[in-house]
Amino acid sequence: MKRINILFWFDVEDFINPESEEALSGLLDVLDERGVRGIFKIVGEKARTLRANGRTDILERLKRHEVGYHTDWHSVH
Repeated sequence: MKRINILFWFDVEDFINPESEEALSGLLDVLDERGVRGIFKIVGEKARTLRANGRTDILERLKRHEVGYHTDWHSVH
């Protein structure tokens, strides 16, 4: 059978709603439980907000995945 590669790519943008941190944590749970690596494109302010909110748990778990820069503030005008 021919091998098929699938990429799981997630834009992580919401730095305003605290609930988004739990959503990201839950997504990491699903991937980590299955041994699947994802690609997370994170807005700069989201990374700063995670650090400011003490979410080192999320930041540490993201190290097992691919992480990319997705603008600094995204759509804030």
